[in-house]
Amino acid sequence: MGVHTYTTEQKLKTWERVEDSQLDELLQEVRQIDSNYYIQTTKYFVRSWFKEKIEVRYQLFHVTGGYDAQYLTAANTKETIIAWLFGFINGSNKAK
Repeated sequence: MGVHTYTTEQKLKTWERVEDSQLDELLQEVRQIDSNYYIQTTKYFVRSWFKEKIEVRYQLFHVTGGYDAQYLTAANTKETIIAWLFGFINGSNKAK
């Protein structure tokens, strides 16, 4: 169950690393436990009446087989992804 997408080998290579150092460190720690997790980074240009800014959104994926990837998080904020990654790391440490 859940939202799935099909991806390519090139996309998976770009999703292995994240520009944000904190997220990248946590992602690499999770990938040592299970190498099927990836983060997609998307930048949006947001324009309002008085200012313009670039927002960065993150999507966490789990590759379930071949190039089929399951979308895992609904909130695309950095804080949500960090919380999910910490939960995965702590859960796997307790399971050992």
